[in-house]
Amino acid sequence: MESTVGFVGLGLMGTAMTTNLIAAGYDVLGHDPDGQRMTEHRERGGRTAESPGAIAAGAHVVILSLPTSEVGAHVCLGAGGIHEHAIPGSLVIDTTTGRPEDVMTIGTGLQAAGIRYIDATISGNADQTRRRDMSSWSGAMLTPTPTPGRCSGRSHAAATI
Repeated sequence: MESTVGFVGLGLMGTAMTTNLIAAGYDVLGHDPDGQRMTEHRERGGRTAESPGAIAAGAHVVILSLPTSEVGAHVCLGAGGIHEHAIPGSLVIDTTTGRPEDVMTIGTGLQAAGIRYIDATISGNADQTRRRDMSSWSGAMLTPTPTPGRCSGRSHAAATI
C-alpha cells in the first residue's frame, strides 16, 4: 500500500498526472464519477475504486484534482468522504484551484480527523502536466514531507511551513 497513490478526479489534469505516476511505477487507485474515465484509467494500467472513501481506505497518499473547492469539500468532509475512511496519518494533496475559505475548511476538517492536508494548486494545462512541465504552489498546516517530483519535472521549496 505504501507505493499506492489514491487519486480522485480523472479529468484532463487528473489523467495527465495519473499517467505520469503509473509510468513512474506507482500503483494508482483512481475514482471519478464518470464511468468512462474510470474505464480509461484501468486501460492505462490504474486500478479503480467506487468512491472517494474507498480511495482513502486504500492509500496513504490521496491526490485530488477536482473542478471546484465545493466539490473538494464534499469529497473530503461529506457523508462517506475521505475523513471517514482515511488511514490514520495519511496525506491529502489537493491540486484543485479552490477558494481560500473552502481550503481552510477542508484543511481544518481533515486535520481534526488526523489527516494531513496540502493545498497544492497547479499552474499549467493538461499538455504541460503530461510533459511534467507545470508548477505548483503549496500551503499546509503541517510540517511538509518531501515528495518526489513524479508529476512535475522540477520541485522548489520557497519556505518551510
